[in-house]
Amino acid sequence: MNAVRRTFIMLYTKLMRPILFRFPADTVHDTITRLGIITQYVPGATHILRALLRYKNQRLTQTIHDIAFENPIGLSAGFDKEVRLAPLMHSVGFGLCEVGSITAQRYDGNTQPWYTRLPHTKSILVNSGLRSSGVEKIARRADQLSPATYDRIPINASVAKTNLPDVCTIAESIEDYCTSLRRLEKSPWPKLYTINISCPNTAGGEPFNQPANLEKLLEAIDKLQLQRPVFLKLPIDLTWIEAKALLDVASKSKLSGITIGNLAKDRSSIDVRDTLTPEQRGNLSGRPCWHPSNELLARSFNTYSSRFTFIGVGGVFSAEDAYTKIRLGASLVELITGMIYQGPALIGSINHSLAELLERDGFRSVSDAIGVDTAKYLKELP
Repeated sequence: MNAVRRTFIMLYTKLMRPILFRFPADTVHDTITRLGIITQYVPGATHILRALLRYKNQRLTQTIHDIAFENPIGLSAGFDKEVRLAPLMHSVGFGLCEVGSITAQRYDGNTQPWYTRLPHTKSILVNSGLRSSGVEKIARRADQLSPATYDRIPINASVAKTNLPDVCTIAESIEDYCTSLRRLEKSPWPKLYTINISCPNTAGGEPFNQPANLEKLLEAIDKLQLQRPVFLKLPIDLTWIEAKALLDVASKSKLSGITIGNLAKDRSSIDVRDTLTPEQRGNLSGRPCWHPSNELLARSFNTYSSRFTFIGVGGVFSAEDAYTKIRLGASLVELITGMIYQGPALIGSINHSLAELLERDGFRSVSDAIGVDTAKYLKELP
């Protein structure tokens, strides 16, 4: 079956992607979302997709914070913003679906374009600005999901601050996060939460990248007594001293894990191989995130592995990429850009090859490989 997946990847990259890339990325994203929703209601469609694309292997299974994961490859936040595609994401092979980011109030997004493809850089310029219908509308609709859906694929609800001028003070921002979390806690479908403090496409900046402000936010979240694991998504452009200050604060809270990390912001340090002007606003996904996210993951795991579970995000296009993240400390690995450039068959292909890599290296499970390269990697850093 992996030959079938490779064929689908080839057909997507050679035939379908050139057609899709003729149209604006915003239009394609919205169209694919609508088609995905329709596909989920076609009798037998998801069953056929599972048979063709999904890959299962016992080596890939894990139980993390009492949540069963069929495989470690997840969809990162930003693709399924409104919790509409979880059944489809399970069918194409994902073991985790991170949705959102969800905000307390509605926000229609920054001025378009929200997404700009940078194919030579293997990246997407992202400037959506935390588009969201608001937590109440999103949660009410997602509450209609079949329990079988979120039993098969754990849904990770990413929560961020509403990108509006009337949510500007630290107190207002904290209450915005808490409003979303209180509402989501009433819903049956989230299996875990991620607190997104690092979205760089917002007017209000990133105030919770300051340790004192983060401490206030996490204290307020702790008081909610949430019944599900909570992760914190960090930016990847901080120095280790800056990141460690945030992790020290996080370690004193009830957080279960850390996601590393968000978009790359410093264009001066990135080899951008596509035409990109200062007027084109946004920050970079995909391959530009690879090295900074890996370094931050390795340093964080080396220092906090006994305290946190880590999710690795940034620059994953292959099984080897995912395996690198795992060996540097990630229990789960999320991606979006790789799927956009290589198609949905990539997910099952990654899982198939990842199982082969684990077997080759004598690991009985993903868990056995987590963090095995961290010390070596850090020693080789300049």
